[in-house]
Amino acid sequence: MKVQQKSIEQLIEDLRESKKLGQLLLDNADSFTLSDLNKEISFSILYRKVSVQTARRDMKKLLDSKLLTKDEEGKYTLNLMILG
Repeated sequence: MKVQQKSIEQLIEDLRESKKLGQLLLDNADSFTLSDLNKEISFSILYRKVSVQTARRDMKKLLDSKLLTKDEEGKYTLNLMILG
């Protein structure tokens, strides 16, 4: 648990430092799909030059750290509960 907690804290810190994806998620608290990362202008700024695999990998990291949740329709949502 301690290792996982440290990883989550590090991820949160990394998001705060980069302020890009973290701020986008906070500003766009609505649910979004993987394809929205390329379609929605706010996300496409970060994801227009990367592969779908990179986007999937990023979403998996955020899911694994519990910063995002994913529903049965494949929509991602920021997990505000983990942020305190």
